[in-house]
Amino acid sequence: MTINNSKLSKTNRYGACDLLRFIFSLLIMAHHIYQIGFENAPFHAALIYVEFFFLVSGFFMIHHFEKGLHSITAEQSAKEALKYSFRKLKSLMYYILPCILLEYMLRVVACLVSTGDLAQVGKILLNLPLEIFMISPLTDTRYLPPIWYVSAMMIVMPLLCFLYLRFRSAFVYVISWSIPVIIFIARGGVWPSADGLDALMRAYCYLSVGCFLYYASMYMKQKLATMATKGLRILLTIIEVMCFASTIIFTANNWEQLYDLIVLLFAIGITIMMSGCSYTIYIQGKFFSYLGKLSLPIYTIHWSVGTFIGLVYSLFKKMSFPFPLSVRIVLYYALTIVASVIFCFIVDRIKYRRCSLKGRSDSHPLMIK
Repeated sequence: MTINNSKLSKTNRYGACDLLRFIFSLLIMAHHIYQIGFENAPFHAALIYVEFFFLVSGFFMIHHFEKGLHSITAEQSAKEALKYSFRKLKSLMYYILPCILLEYMLRVVACLVSTGDLAQVGKILLNLPLEIFMISPLTDTRYLPPIWYVSAMMIVMPLLCFLYLRFRSAFVYVISWSIPVIIFIARGGVWPSADGLDALMRAYCYLSVGCFLYYASMYMKQKLATMATKGLRILLTIIEVMCFASTIIFTANNWEQLYDLIVLLFAIGITIMMSGCSYTIYIQGKFFSYLGKLSLPIYTIHWSVGTFIGLVYSLFKKMSFPFPLSVRIVLYYALTIVASVIFCFIVDRIKYRRCSLKGRSDSHPLMIK
């Protein structure tokens, strides 16, 4: 029995990946739930899901270039690397810049209400350009910590793109996996730091491994697409699901000592999932694509929602008003999801409007990535 990929929707063959992006963005929210006064909560170890997003970003980076690699010469490598990275950053800034401004507005208002110290307000605003220009991993003060992921990725991505485009064979067979392995060995395993050089090394390693996973999944697809039996596909599906389900169990119990294993499970699960050799390939369609799209605004805006609820909780506490934890948790997730849906709608309309002005008749807001 074979899976006929040609019969699957061409609009989204990575629905399982989109579903995981949505779920894992919610779990990253659980890692930051201490903002609303929930200390020692489950999923504090869920910060490791950032590694999943790095791996997937590396995978799709190579996926993008493989489609048009024949038209890129060695002399164009640096230009194309910068062009791709800039286009990626530009698409992300629709979601990031408003969240940065919102967070700083909340911080300034909170400072003025609590202390009225204009000097402290000035110190807060001095850090704003660093976050806007995506260099916050190099600073000690970050008022929107989740943005470190995008900052580190955008700093590292042009280098990886250049290495791939300029030295493709060496990158595919040696560089993509060997340098991360050397760094992992030197560091003694996975490190969940988001500061300075650690953040940049973390981004480099997982983006690079994600590039390698693209070729690993394509190799699996080539070898198994026409010879895999129904039983083997069921087995691969079970392994894939168990890989990702296990990471949820481990992070729910805050087993931080298993970070190395979790990353290995990510790599195995992504390879099987992206190869199309398991039955999760049938998880597809606009609904799952939309869930995947929501993962970015959820990731970028949830911190400010947590900041707002935390400020309200502190105010209510001073006034002896009840604000139960259960209500705070529901509001934390509900407001984030609602804000993300609104965010996506606004960004889609802006992009659709820009495409219309450029005369692209094939543009549609729901199809803009």
